[in-house]
Amino acid sequence: MTAWHLVGFVVTLAAVTTVGVYAMRLVRTAADYTVGGRQMGSLLVGTSLVAAFVGGTSVVGTSQAAFQVGVSAIWFTVGAGLGSLVLAAGLAQPLREAMVETVPQFLGRTYGRGAATCASLFIVVGMFLQTMVQVMAAVPLLVSIRPMPETWAAALTMVLVFAYVVGGGFWGASLVGFLKTLILYGTVLAAGWSALVLAGGLEGLRSAFPPGTTWFAFFPKGIGAHGAEIFSVVVGFVSSQNYLQAIFAGRNVRASRLGALLAALLIPLIGWGALGVGMYMRVTNPDINPAGAVPVFFLTHFPAWLGGVGLAGLLVSLVVTGASQLLGMSTTLARDVYQAWVHPDAGDRELLLVSRVLVILIATGVFLFSLGTLQSLILYWAFLSMAIRGVTIFLPMLFAVLWPGAVYGQTGFWAILAAPAAVLLWTLVVPGGLNPLYPGMLLSLLILVAGVGTSCYRAGRPDRSHGQ
Repeated sequence: MTAWHLVGFVVTLAAVTTVGVYAMRLVRTAADYTVGGRQMGSLLVGTSLVAAFVGGTSVVGTSQAAFQVGVSAIWFTVGAGLGSLVLAAGLAQPLREAMVETVPQFLGRTYGRGAATCASLFIVVGMFLQTMVQVMAAVPLLVSIRPMPETWAAALTMVLVFAYVVGGGFWGASLVGFLKTLILYGTVLAAGWSALVLAGGLEGLRSAFPPGTTWFAFFPKGIGAHGAEIFSVVVGFVSSQNYLQAIFAGRNVRASRLGALLAALLIPLIGWGALGVGMYMRVTNPDINPAGAVPVFFLTHFPAWLGGVGLAGLLVSLVVTGASQLLGMSTTLARDVYQAWVHPDAGDRELLLVSRVLVILIATGVFLFSLGTLQSLILYWAFLSMAIRGVTIFLPMLFAVLWPGAVYGQTGFWAILAAPAAVLLWTLVVPGGLNPLYPGMLLSLLILVAGVGTSCYRAGRPDRSHGQ
């Protein structure tokens, strides 16, 4: 890095840190910490969704995959945009009106406390994997800024993540996320456009790859395989605590719905920018670490000060996304495990303390586990994380929204327990085979349909009065 790189980097980090410190003044209660006191307007809801999702997976992971396989890397961000559209179109209203702070709390109203606890644990597993992804993406970024051992880079990432979330909670994640979104979108979209121009346009980029290959195929592994990946992101997005936390935080239903619609428009854009950079760097710098495509582009193809801004924005995006994951995990465990089973009478001060202690413990665990995955394909872990969260929550949540009372509660518990367990087992037993989302979703559906039959048998017909 040159001196001007350093100037742009430091000034950007200082601005973001100032916003994060200001956010600490807004945290007075546990509700402030977890859902911002439910005072978020549509713009902050939307940028919070974007900030929670757009991080290492969306930028570094997409450019890494584009570097290695081509345009099919775009489906992760497209799937998230579709998931946000599903929230805006149908799920934001019932979820916001429920006045809950976590997804398991919502499920517990239909399926009981045991189902809520089971859901919370699998949600935490999925978010734990997604937080590991942020560390995996941050390591090549930090190494490109200043050469250091990968272990040190992973440790530094988790220290930064912890510093942001433990102080400001949701206010910190949302306000910093708003600034981060402006910086990241400006630099990554500019990088994508620059890469396309430098390559000679789409035709120039196409001519740089061997004819007859799958670099420009949207479904090189087949529609079934890529369809499962897209579907896993859609259902994972609408089932994730850290994304739905933004919906819960809207000041009203309209703010939550418009915020989700804004995110649906914005999220896919970042994927196209990262895609262009990844494929261009494959042509011009085929020997670099694929995960370093965007950082190297910032350092070599941008004016020095702007490259520093881009690197800082990318680092902040990784930190904020990791912070939102940590916040989601700590909120879920504090509300749905600690308060539900350990201390039901816990007050605001105690829950706030427990949430922050959990952040420390989880951050330590993420660091230790991530050390063994630093050389893996980032999107592999991201898709698995989405699949676990999706099969745990999506269908039980859909049944609870559309037909509350139609499913026998105990059956809902078994759907929430068995489906994600099937995903994990399938991944271990049949690696590289059929996408584990398919057997997991099928099992969840069969159990829930059996639950409807059980309710019909017990009560003559399911009570649908609340779902009209």
